[in-house]
Amino acid sequence: MWKSINFATDELMSLDMILMDDQGDTIRATIWKNLIDNYQPKISEGCIYELSNFKVQEDGRYRPVKNTLKIVFMYNTNVKSVEEHMDKFQDYYFEFASKDTLLARKNIDKQCSDVMGLLTKIKPIESRTILKNTSNPRQRDIREIELLISTDHKVRVTLWGDLAHSLNEGVIGKHTVVIMTSVIVEGFQGMLSLKTTNGTRLYKDLDIPEMWKFIATVPYEENVPKLMEIDKSTQGTLEDQMFYNRRTLQEITQMRDDNPTDQDFIFTSKATIDQLDNDLWWYMSCNNCNKMCTKIASRYHCSKCNTCPEATTPRFWIRLRISDHTATTTCSIFDDEAQRMLKTSITSLLDSLNGKSEEIPKIILQLCGKTFIFRFKLSDLNLTQGKEYYLVKRTFDTNDKLEFKYIDDKTEEHKIKDKSNEKAAKAVAYVDELEDINKDDIVHKAKDINDEEHVNQSKVEEMCNDKSGCKGKESSTRKLSLATKRRRRAIILEDDSDEESTEKYNKKVKVSGSKSKKRGRRSENENDDCDFIKKKNSVEKFIKTAARLKKDYMEKRLGVMLQKNPKQRIQRRFVTKLQEG
Repeated sequence: MWKSINFATDELMSLDMILMDDQGDTIRATIWKNLIDNYQPKISEGCIYELSNFKVQEDGRYRPVKNTLKIVFMYNTNVKSVEEHMDKFQDYYFEFASKDTLLARKNIDKQCSDVMGLLTKIKPIESRTILKNTSNPRQRDIREIELLISTDHKVRVTLWGDLAHSLNEGVIGKHTVVIMTSVIVEGFQGMLSLKTTNGTRLYKDLDIPEMWKFIATVPYEENVPKLMEIDKSTQGTLEDQMFYNRRTLQEITQMRDDNPTDQDFIFTSKATIDQLDNDLWWYMSCNNCNKMCTKIASRYHCSKCNTCPEATTPRFWIRLRISDHTATTTCSIFDDEAQRMLKTSITSLLDSLNGKSEEIPKIILQLCGKTFIFRFKLSDLNLTQGKEYYLVKRTFDTNDKLEFKYIDDKTEEHKIKDKSNEKAAKAVAYVDELEDINKDDIVHKAKDINDEEHVNQSKVEEMCNDKSGCKGKESSTRKLSLATKRRRRAIILEDDSDEESTEKYNKKVKVSGSKSKKRGRRSENENDDCDFIKKKNSVEKFIKTAARLKKDYMEKRLGVMLQKNPKQRIQRRFVTKLQEG
């Protein structure tokens, strides 16, 4: 039992159910919405009732069982509960459709089908906006799955709403048999697709004889559910889809890959239709395999099935020569997309030709000169052998406003990218300059500085020795030598901090001042020598501080670039160590 709801308006239309008698025959029953409140409290699924005073009429669309008739509840229909004879009725009832039956029911909405299949693929749940251009747009959850219904035939199913949550990713890697009831058969990209209805129920690993019989007929062990990736080219807004992986025709035709099965090669391109590349715009397909049939005498023969199929279906196959400002190539548009693009079915076009099926309809000829956005899916032959006739998965009408916006956005992206590349090039050049620093050069420079200090020290000692007014010549020279050594040791051991240097310098001056009071007044020459030494120390400290500031500036300039690259980080530590040592 289920509620039938109008998909477009969300309006409740009726309460429907499948009834079974004690002979095992089934029929559909309907309670229209104005009587639902009267009868719904009296009826429960799985219980037995006696019905009287109902109406019987022909069942129209979406029949859940083979019976072409249905029961309609009236305002005076009697419903009586029966407690006995429960053992006469089975728990589940299915009318499983074979592959041939599904093919015969394709795109026919009169009869629903029950399907059993081995789950092979499952997609994550997605959220779609339905009825976008209406006054009642809304979000619905969907999940796409793939079922193996026979040894060599698979079908796609899209589960909507609550059905999308009836399966989850927990089934991945586990053999799972799925049963679906009351589905409609459609065609999708060359393979069968099942569409759910209000009456669809989903069962998983149901322990019934039909399931075990089915398992024995399919490669059960070799097929476990896998996660199916979401086709990103069909996601997002119409604008997102139109500009998904946008490429020029030249870029697409020059694309090559040795392992094209590793990923989907889907791109969009804006191109103009120059001409039809072939006068044959349709073909007759085999209903068993969907492949092209060849007409022999008055019958069609399928080379793949190696037989003359009982039923065939005409399909679109439009081959076009297209071009843009970079290249010219060919592409193919097949049944579903051609029908959507032309806004008419192939049956209608063939009927309009009055038996002259070899003629090209005017609506197809009018495609020449028009510009579209093409979404291509590149095949193995396109990628490995460079063959043309690219498969068109979807076409979009051009939108000048969106195209200009896309061009502006791309131009801005290129400007930002060029600026980033320029900055990166300068940074790399600077790092290369640092890497060219030679260790020997640094050592020689340090040695030259040390030699210069020795020369300056010798000059100071010589000046002190030549001073005639100095008292205690040998003692003064010895003290000066010791002071110089201490100063040199301080230069090597002192930290580069300005605060510490200032503090130590103040301490030295203070100590020196206290000693001078005890020792008495210095001679004028001795005071001159001390002033010279103090000035020299101040200059050396200034040079030292400048070197430290330069080092800090260099580190800030390198910034994140040096931190990200380990090799450059080692070079940085090496240079710093040489500067300090």
